[in-house]
This record gives sequence, structure tokens and C-alpha cells, in this order.
Amino acid sequence: MKAIVTGAAALALFSFPALADGIDGTWKADLGSTKLPKKPDVYVVGGGNFSCKTCTPAFNIKADGKDQAVKGSPYFDSAAVTLGDHKVTEVDKKGGKTVTTTETVIAADGKSATQSFTDTSASTTPVTGKVMLTRAAPGAKGSHPMSGSWHVASYSGISDNGLTITYKSGGGMLSMSTPAGQSYSAKLDGTPAPYKGDPGTDMVSVKMAGKSVVETDMRGGKPIAVYTTTPSADGKSLSIKSENKLKGTSMIFTAKKM
Repeated sequence: MKAIVTGAAALALFSFPALADGIDGTWKADLGSTKLPKKPDVYVVGGGNFSCKTCTPAFNIKADGKDQAVKGSPYFDSAAVTLGDHKVTEVDKKGGKTVTTTETVIAADGKSATQSFTDTSASTTPVTGKVMLTRAAPGAKGSHPMSGSWHVASYSGISDNGLTITYKSGGGMLSMSTPAGQSYSAKLDGTPAPYKGDPGTDMVSVKMAGKSVVETDMRGGKPIAVYTTTPSADGKSLSIKSENKLKGTSMIFTAKKM
């Protein structure tokens, strides 16, 4: 569900910063190493409406299964939400084409939920996977079980195209490409360069900070995410801190060389 974790968010979540000092190759995020954000996502679901308070941008639409306009997102321009007793299905579209489909099933006790998603909003091939949620706070009395606050507890089964990335460096430049179709070639001095293949990111800058590399992703001239990467001494893994500037959250994960 775009409202909880966009495929773009799945890609952004495991998007990798640039590498330098000869650390070229292909890397894959280790899902088990992830220290997830502590800030919960907040939803208000009831009275025939679906509202995501912490989405970027936040939105409120009718939950009648029909396409409803959503403004302000580079990834989708309409969403259709269908409610079941303990299930929420969301289909997001852009230009009339489906880009994300997510089904969220809430446990009978309302304390946990499982999402299954398929997303092409920032990928040339579908990114698929599951997200496990735990209840942070209940919704209003009588509201839908989805209503309230939720923490992302873990991710599982995310397809390799959403976790894998390849870097090549040389001549003070670094080139990046992913199976999802994202790429850039940027100078390692912080000079902004075009970011291709992600409608939510148009420019990127990369610079060194001691042994670490700092990548700043931008949209419309404003920073939207910052990644700080520190390679291990043996060159087999990376420790990565990801900061989402739009939501005010951060997380840490490890990537392993393939």
C-alpha cells in the first residue's frame, strides 16, 4: 500500500549511497540487519474514508474502490482503496496505469498486520515483497482495524531488483545502476548530477567525508534523502545510514558484496 510503504519507499528504503576508493561491484541489502525507523505511520480509516496522515504528501480519499485523485506525489496521481473486515486493498495509478497494488491483512486481535505489494512506480520491473507491521496505537473506537498508528517491524521476500545495486568508479566519477532501471553518473566532489529512473528523484550529489561517502538525493532543488556509507575494513560489507528528509526518519542497514 502506497499509504504505508510505497514500492518507491521500498526502493528508497534500500537505496544505496555512492561508493568510492575502489569499492566497486554489486551489493545487496541484508534485510535481517535493518534497524528500522521508530516513528510510526498514522492512518484514520472509517466513515467510508481512508486518510494517511504521515504520507508524503498526506492524503484523504473515499474508500469506495474507485479511483480518487491524489495530488503532490511524483509516483502516483490516483488511488483506489477497498475495505474488508480486516483487509485493506489499495491500487495506485499514474496516468491511468496501475503502478502499485498492495493488500494489507490485519490480525484478528488488531495488534499486527501483513502487507503484500507489487510496485513499478520507480522501477522498470515489478518490485515485490512483504511488510510486517505492529500496532503502535489504536484508532478511534468503532473505526476500521487499519485505523491508528503502526510501526514497520520487518521486511521479507523483497525481490532482488529492489535490493541490488552496482557501482563503477574512475576518473573522479562514480556510476550507479540497478536492475530496477535507476542510474546516475556523478563527480565525487559534490557537484549535482542527473538521477535517472526514479520520478521522485531528479538530482544527486556525492562527496567524501573521511572514510565515508555521503550521497544527497534531491527533487526540485531540495534534499529529500541523505545516505552515509562506511565500508568495512575487509571491503565485504557496507554500513549505511539512511535519512528520509521528507518524513523526518532514519534507519541503518548493512549491504553485502555479491
